[in-house]
Amino acid sequence: MMGVLLKAFTALLLPNLCTSFLVGNKLKRNFAVEDSLSYSSQIYSSSSTSESEDQSPSNGIYTSGIHHTAIRTKDIESSIKFYSLLSFEVEDKYLIGGQVKAAWLQNKSTKLELIEVPEHVLGAPKELVRAADQMAKMNLLGLNHICLDVTESIRARQGMKLSRGSGGLNQWFVENENEDEDKNNNSESCAGSRQVDDYERNAEYGLQDWLLDLEDESKRNFGKTLRIALEPTSRTIGMNVYDIAYLYDPDGALVEVLNYVTSVKEGSIGTSWEVMMDDDFISMLKQKSS
Repeated sequence: MMGVLLKAFTALLLPNLCTSFLVGNKLKRNFAVEDSLSYSSQIYSSSSTSESEDQSPSNGIYTSGIHHTAIRTKDIESSIKFYSLLSFEVEDKYLIGGQVKAAWLQNKSTKLELIEVPEHVLGAPKELVRAADQMAKMNLLGLNHICLDVTESIRARQGMKLSRGSGGLNQWFVENENEDEDKNNNSESCAGSRQVDDYERNAEYGLQDWLLDLEDESKRNFGKTLRIALEPTSRTIGMNVYDIAYLYDPDGALVEVLNYVTSVKEGSIGTSWEVMMDDDFISMLKQKSS
């Protein structure tokens, strides 16, 4: 009987593939972060969409976005608590094969599937079992982590924090409301000034501060501290500069959190695999703000 259950459990779980992705939060245009679901929304727009606006491939074979990411866990209740800190709420609970606990979790635009692996399938007491450490074992191939965009949350908390002050960085939030209208008319010096503003705002309240607030919430609600796999660091990708950090979930799976910081001047860098130092750009911003 156990062999049959194990076979059924394996067959059901193997098709569940995870992937690294950015949560498609809809940010203001001047944040330079595209909505990752824009292509999908075009496909599922009104049937009156003209042929010239149809973005689907001519052969009709395409995907319209990531539906969900599946994560195996040894304790589904602990995982639900952890991901609730990251704005995921339980949408549905169900059983796979009448035996295995599973749940759909949903946040603003992303779905997770949690699947609890029974202890007899783990082959050891669940307290002794963890996911392979993707940070420590760099030779592991295949799917690596999920990535959640926390830019919108950090922007909101910057506004809450800075609104209590006066002048200085607060002025950015007032002026920024009208920036979109004049975006195409900005001079090179204005673009440089915005980069300095972006840096200053994130120096005042950035990803590190957000993680500290997240840990406070975890301690307050669940009595748990966060396990940090990688402390916040800056990374330049294309023309955008991000702050990123990695967390371990309760089973040791990697969760990246990403905060968009600023964009470099269009055409100043290209998309390539040539060596580029993130610190050089950050140092330039610091010099301009001093």
